[in-house]
Amino acid sequence: MKTGQFELIYLACFVLVSVVRAVGVTLARRQADTKQKTLPKWNLDTLGALLQSLGLFILPFVYLFSDWLDFANFHMPAGPGYIGGLLYLFGIWILWKTHRDLGANWSDSIETRQGQTLVTGGIYSRIRHPMYTAHTVMALGQVLLLGNWIAGPSFLVLQLPFYALRIPAEERRLLQHFGRAYRDYMLRTGRLLPKLG
Repeated sequence: MKTGQFELIYLACFVLVSVVRAVGVTLARRQADTKQKTLPKWNLDTLGALLQSLGLFILPFVYLFSDWLDFANFHMPAGPGYIGGLLYLFGIWILWKTHRDLGANWSDSIETRQGQTLVTGGIYSRIRHPMYTAHTVMALGQVLLLGNWIAGPSFLVLQLPFYALRIPAEERRLLQHFGRAYRDYMLRTGRLLPKLG
C-alpha cells in the first residue's frame, strides 16, 4: 500500500464521502418510505454507476494497493497536493449540502416518482445539479492528490462525458414532470455553477 501523505488524505476523503453518501441515501429512502427499485441492465443510470465506481475508487485503489499502475506514477509537489485535499473536502461539503437539501426527493435514477417535489431552496436556489458539481470538484481534487497519470484523472475523465449525456436527459425528464415550474427554475439557475447576473 502507498502511504504518502496525499494518498492517505485521498483515503480519508474517500471514507468521508462514503459516509456522507450512505447517510444521505438512507435518510432519503426512509423519508420517501419506498423500497429501492432494481434498475434495468445497461441503461444510463447503470452506466453512470459503473463509470463512477471505476474512476472514484477502483482505479485509485488499484494504484494505492498494487504496483500495476506504477508505470504511470509521477511526483506530486506539496502545494498542488494540499489544494487537491481542500478541493476534495469542498466537494464533500457540496455533496452533503445537496443530500440535506434534497431529503426524500433524492433518487439514483433519472426517473421521477409519485409525490416527488421540485426542490429550489438551499444550494438548489443557485445550481440545478449540485451533486454533479460536487463530483466534479472531488474529481479535480483527486487529480491533485494522486500522483498517477491514470488513477489521478480517472474520475474526472470518466464522469465528464457521462454528465454530458445524463444532465440533458435528466432535464428533459424534469421538464416533462414539472413543466413550466422547472422551465422558470432553469431561467434563474445555472446547471453546475451559479448563474451570473
